Amino acid sequence: MESYPQFDKEYDKIGDTYWPKNPLGYKFDAEPIGYTLRSVLQEMDIKTGVECDATLSLNVTLKAIGASYTLYGNDSSYCYSGASITGKVILTAPERPPLTLPIKESLAPLDKVSVCNDLTSAPYWRVWPKPILNAMTQLWGPRAALQAMAFAVRENKNSTIGEYMNVYAAGSDILEELGREAVPDLIEALEYRDKYVRREAASALKTITGQDYGENVNRWQEWWQGQD
Repeated sequence: MESYPQFDKEYDKIGDTYWPKNPLGYKFDAEPIGYTLRSVLQEMDIKTGVECDATLSLNVTLKAIGASYTLYGNDSSYCYSGASITGKVILTAPERPPLTLPIKESLAPLDKVSVCNDLTSAPYWRVWPKPILNAMTQLWGPRAALQAMAFAVRENKNSTIGEYMNVYAAGSDILEELGREAVPDLIEALEYRDKYVRREAASALKTITGQDYGENVNRWQEWWQGQD
C-alpha cells in the first residue's frame, strides 16, 4: 500500500470516554498518547491528518485502579496507585479487511504509597506506552520502536519531569524482545539523518548481539552477513 495511514481525528481527544461512570467528572489528558503517535509516525515520513485511502484509528480506555491505604497514621484513604488500558488499533483501507490489533496492559495497585493519587494523577503513563508501541511495531516493524525511543530522548531534554521516559523504556523492551529479528532494521537505522535514532540503534544492536561497532554501518553489515 503506497498511501500513508492517517489518524482519525475522532480519537485525538478521547478523555471523555475514559471514565463514563465517574461521578466526579475527572478527565485524563489524552494528549501525550496522541502527541507521541503523531510524532513517531511523522518521523517515519507517514503523513497524519491528511486525506488518503487508509485510516489508522486508536480507540482506548484508560482506567484508574485504586485501593485503601493508611497514610501517616491517619484514617484510611482510597488512592489510585494502579491503572489499566484496553482498546484497539484499527488500520482500514479500501478493498482490504480491517487490521485490528488489541491494546491491553494493567498495573495492579501498590502495597504501600507515600502519596495518595486521585483519578487525575493515577499512573496511566506506566501502562499506555508499551501496548501502543507494540501495535505500531507490528504495523511498521522495529523502526517504530526505535523512532519512539529517539522521540522520548528529544522530549525529555525539554522536560523537567521526564514524562516520556516510559516511552523510551517501552521501545527498548520491544527491541530486546524482538532480538535478532530486529537487527537488519537497526543496521539500516544507522544511516538515518536523526542522530538520536542512530545512537539508539547502535545501543540496541550492542544489547541484542553482544557486539560493539558503534554507528559504523559497514562493520555491522559485514558482521551480520557473516552470521548466515
